[in-house]
Amino acid sequence: MAILSSPASSTLASGPAVEPGLVPNRGDPNAEEYYRYFSPHRHFAWSMGLARLIGRPLLYSITSTWSRFRPGRTRVRMTRALNPEYLTRLYQVINESPFPSHLPMRVTEMTLDTSRVELGIAACHMQPFGIVHGGVIATLIDTATFWAGFGPLPEDSGLVNVDLKLNYLEAATKGMLIATGRRIRTGRTTSYTEAYVRTEEGRLVAHGTSTLMALPGKGIPVGVPKFL
Repeated sequence: MAILSSPASSTLASGPAVEPGLVPNRGDPNAEEYYRYFSPHRHFAWSMGLARLIGRPLLYSITSTWSRFRPGRTRVRMTRALNPEYLTRLYQVINESPFPSHLPMRVTEMTLDTSRVELGIAACHMQPFGIVHGGVIATLIDTATFWAGFGPLPEDSGLVNVDLKLNYLEAATKGMLIATGRRIRTGRTTSYTEAYVRTEEGRLVAHGTSTLMALPGKGIPVGVPKFL
């Protein structure tokens, strides 16, 4: 079923006569009347068809978002600060949960855009060739990218990782591994983040990216507000 109507085939009693299937070029001196009359009707028909296709609320959301990015308009970005007490309690919840405490690794820092995860290399992290197992490094990237995207979410929202890509760049054998995550972009439902794993000396061990999906109603309550 056709949803979007074409002005060239529309029959409008008060409009100029146009042969079906023929839309005059804008350079044509006889086209002025056509475009003066049909342009608003064409845009109206297009928007009404789109509204029927995707629903009026979504169309309103799209057009409202577009209006904020029109040329000549200044984009106003509202930022909120994370509550330090919330972060202190969140670190405790994360680091005392079963898997992080078993590895063990610790989330030591989180902002609206970044995160930091630390792990001291132990014998249990080694694979048969005497270097840190790739799964340990992947876990650090997974954790750092996750918490880098968690900060700006609403207080009652959680996250789930839907995609993880990484590259191993250098082997690690001893000392501390430090994963630093960074939020690349946050959308209404999807976030994109990245993380680097380095040694204490600053050698780059691995890099990875993650796609995260927001889960409304799955926040982590810790007894204090998330934002100031």
